[in-house]
Amino acid sequence: QIRDPFAASEGCRSSCLQLMSTSMNGGDKEMYNQRLMDVRNFCSKDLVPFWECMNQTMEEIRKAKNWSGRACCRFAQSERCQQTCMTVSSKQELFYYCRHSDEFAFFACVDRQQKGDDCCSMSQSGECRSACQAIFRSNLTPTRAAKTALLHSCRDSSPSTLTCVNNITKSTTVTNPHKLMHCCDKTNNKKCRDSCQKTLRTKNVDHEIVDGLEEGGCGPPLLQDKVWQCFLKSDTTTTYEVSPINRLGMDSAKLHCCYKATSSTCRKLCLKTFSNEFTNVWDDFRNNCLSTISEDPLMHCLDEVEEPCELGCAGLSYCTNFNNRPTELFRSCSVPADEAARYDVAL
Repeated sequence: QIRDPFAASEGCRSSCLQLMSTSMNGGDKEMYNQRLMDVRNFCSKDLVPFWECMNQTMEEIRKAKNWSGRACCRFAQSERCQQTCMTVSSKQELFYYCRHSDEFAFFACVDRQQKGDDCCSMSQSGECRSACQAIFRSNLTPTRAAKTALLHSCRDSSPSTLTCVNNITKSTTVTNPHKLMHCCDKTNNKKCRDSCQKTLRTKNVDHEIVDGLEEGGCGPPLLQDKVWQCFLKSDTTTTYEVSPINRLGMDSAKLHCCYKATSSTCRKLCLKTFSNEFTNVWDDFRNNCLSTISEDPLMHCLDEVEEPCELGCAGLSYCTNFNNRPTELFRSCSVPADEAARYDVAL
């Protein structure tokens, strides 16, 4: 029995945090049960509000335990987004509490897990499905053992699963990784800096470099982090002189809109569409992104670039109530737009 109430309070708080951490990081069932037992031992039954909150939260977590995105909760930057991630059962439920622009690494992880679900759902045997799920249990590059297990479990019964996973997890060799050494100096964290230098000296595969940085103390890839900024910029920097049009593409003014895309797929298609790969991906971008309600912020931004709003309106014969408003913004304030409005109403 613990006599000191303050010590009991600290023990309760500590065991509670450890339980949440285990749930968030996908700890095994044995560890989870041990953490839960610690909470019961350290937290008095007299803490009624605490236990009401705990029981409600654990029930929500249990209901959503099969959602693969749970493995990504630790990447959420805001506490509200992290807590939401623990209790939801789909990506759609995240958007109200998790801002895509602030949670880039988190949503990248969720998208990867969703792709993993798609691959594993093709499995024709339980053994293949288990091996597939093991590949996506961690956000790091699959180990050689995990890849071998997948190959043996799926190549005969579920070749489509094998192909799907290989397409998602395939790696790219980085040429001259030592040229990125200057990025390691962008951090004040000695552990991160040392592991960064060691990784670039010993690894030359993109996924392995990212894993080395994450595990070495540099954290997940975040756009606001100077180390990751450096790597991302270096990845796209050209070493020869080209004209801005050839480098960025004819529609480069729309590139900033791509970061308003809700899904990573639309973001990538958008970046390719408004760079020099327009002819290759335009149809995919138009069909998959420009007709989707969830991509409204992206479409609105593109409209603003295509036809920016201007002050004032005059000369309208149908929408006459918009005339003589010099301080208001209008996107289509013209005689053709006025006639189009008349025609639409007449239909």
